[in-house]
Amino acid sequence: MYVLDCGQNASTLYNSALDTNPDDQSPSPESLMHLSHEDVLELHKTLPNGSQLRCEYAHGGCPRQSRSKAQPFTEEQLLNWYDDLESANINLLLTAQQSTPRAQNRSRLPKSDENDPKSIYLLLRDYPEMSLMKPPTSFNPSNKRLESYKWVKESNLILNNQRGEDYDPSNPLYAFLRTHANEIIANSLLEDAFSKQGSARYKKNNKSREANQQKGDINVKELKLSQIYAVLCQLMNDEGELRFRMVEGEEQLAGWKFVKQYAIRMSAFHLKGGVARSNLYYHGLRNWVAKKCAEELGMTTKAFKAKKRGGYTDSDTGKYVEPMTHEEEQTYLKYRRQYCKAVKLLFIKCKEVIEREYNLLETNNGVQKLIPALA
Repeated sequence: MYVLDCGQNASTLYNSALDTNPDDQSPSPESLMHLSHEDVLELHKTLPNGSQLRCEYAHGGCPRQSRSKAQPFTEEQLLNWYDDLESANINLLLTAQQSTPRAQNRSRLPKSDENDPKSIYLLLRDYPEMSLMKPPTSFNPSNKRLESYKWVKESNLILNNQRGEDYDPSNPLYAFLRTHANEIIANSLLEDAFSKQGSARYKKNNKSREANQQKGDINVKELKLSQIYAVLCQLMNDEGELRFRMVEGEEQLAGWKFVKQYAIRMSAFHLKGGVARSNLYYHGLRNWVAKKCAEELGMTTKAFKAKKRGGYTDSDTGKYVEPMTHEEEQTYLKYRRQYCKAVKLLFIKCKEVIEREYNLLETNNGVQKLIPALA
């Protein structure tokens, strides 16, 4: 495997097969090649057939802009480079730029043009399941990508409005959730992930029950509304109107694939994820996963939240904080998968309820759309 790191004026290519130094030492001189940017564009002529080439997305996946320093290549140069590498049977994949600090902290090698490619290689070697991106086929945003910009902007407005109103019970989102909470929060995973205390059921003799609520029903006031609204707002706005996408000329509710990739942006390459992603990941996943891991591992939540998968240097004390142990990391990954599964399940349950509450109308071309049941 080769790892390429591009600087402002030159690039460094690391050849893992030639590195004779141990993991905790800087790469041996023979494993490094210092290249001009012109040399990088000719790598298809110098790398062996079948080589694996890895490069950070910020360098190898983004074209140079007018004030760009991290992106040395133009759109045309990158697209030609991708074609040349593919023709030479060289597999180029791009790493998320958020992974680089993790790689640097984990290897504990001082940050430098020579050490960074080795740090990234060590991370890829030990975590082969990491998300990697294929080179783009075009730098012009697709119609779906353009749609997502408007979609996320509207989602941001909905969620910011609700935060400003402190989740007013008179809001249609709250009314919908109150009416259908028992069906939507239908299993223990959803209740655990999206309730404030791990349970949101009315108990016997609970005087705070709302009208028509019984023992065992879901108490909406005990739910984490900021996270639930982040999912529900992909289907309905805060005025009670359904949100439709245009698919082949017909209005349809968004599907999970679109919501996951374009609305919540659950990819490692997300960037500017929006309020929905922030509510779910920063305010939701991070806290829930830390709590579940701490319970299983016999730690305090605060102690677990202080850990990072790659370790880090404490900015206050200057001391290095060791990364998670293998057991801690596997526990973290287990609960992260569970939370992401809960987000998907929540979307599916909300959509099922909305589809049932509306009549389905078949159009002439076979595409179905929703219309209000009372229309």
